[in-house]
Parts: sequence; structure tokens; C-alpha cells
Amino acid sequence: MARYLWNIDVSRSLHPVLHVAEVTFRNQLHNALTGLHGATWYDTPHLLTGKALAKVAEAKSNLARDRKPLDPGRIVAALSFGFWTSLYDRQYQGQIVNRTLQAVFPHYLGRALTRTAIAPRLRDLRFLRNRISHFEPVAFNPQLPQRHADAMELISWMHPSMATLVRAIDHFPRIYGQSWVAYRPEVTALFDPGFSR
Repeated sequence: MARYLWNIDVSRSLHPVLHVAEVTFRNQLHNALTGLHGATWYDTPHLLTGKALAKVAEAKSNLARDRKPLDPGRIVAALSFGFWTSLYDRQYQGQIVNRTLQAVFPHYLGRALTRTAIAPRLRDLRFLRNRISHFEPVAFNPQLPQRHADAMELISWMHPSMATLVRAIDHFPRIYGQSWVAYRPEVTALFDPGFSR
């Protein structure tokens, strides 16, 4: 039970960095594509492939069903993180990635700003986000501190002030660092009435 509670707390502590990384990437990429193709870039002929076009159509359909206007801001917000990260897949190398990398990651500090420097981090971030969303165990992954650091770095490459904001509310290092053992007294007290701290 202590391990279970620790996993819940670790998952909860990752929400700020995951939230800000997702929204910042979405907004940066939307702004870059708007600069290239206009605010309704997702309707540009031959820009998106079938799967991405289907996601856009689904977002529009859901908004129409709810009787909401089909303005770009609403459509962009309705598209999933999977949609956004897919735009940095290899198939979009020439059409999207090469034309937006510098605008999306203007503060990149690595050697060379390429799709292969960014896409694997986005994929790992999406995978972690989905595991947490589906209430799967994440705390026992030895790569978790690196995933957290990678997400923080992605944010700083996109928008350094957003990274500063996340650091102010980021409790992951403390919660992950204390391990599940810190939860044992709570669990023992809960299930053993004779236990005294």
C-alpha cells in the first residue's frame, strides 16, 4: 500500500511539468505554423497526412456538436498531445519540422537543432503522460528522473520563463527522492490501530 500511495504522489507531482511542456509545445508549434500558413494552417492542402487530418476533422466535429465556433483557438486546444507530437515524426521532416524547429525551440542549447534531438523527448513525454493518465505505475521506472529533467529542458528551450514558473511549483524531486518508505508509517497507522508514531 505504501508503494501504491507513493506512485500516486509521484504521478501527481509530474502534472505541472507535463502540463506546461504539452501546452507550451502546442502553442509554439501552432504559432510557427500560423506564421507559415495562416491561423487555419491545418486546412492547408497537402500539409497534413490522413491520420492527422482525421484528428482535425474529429476536433471540428466535436466543437460543432457542442455548438461552439470553429475558430482556430478552439480547434488547436481540442487537438491531443499525440496529434502535436506526431507533427514531429519523420514523415513531416520537410513540410513541418525543418520549417518550425527554430521558432518552436528558439533557446535550444544542444549541438545541432534537429528532429532527432527533439522527437524522442516528445515521444517519451507523451508515453509518460499517457501512463499517468491511465493510472499505471510510473514511480518505479529508474529513468523517471531523466524524463523529468528532459521535460524541464524542453520547456526551457521553448520558453525559459515558463521553465522558471514550473520550477517554482515543482515538487517531483522531493517526492521522488523520499521513496515509498516514507509512506509506510501512514499506512501502518491507518491499518494498525495499535501503532504509535
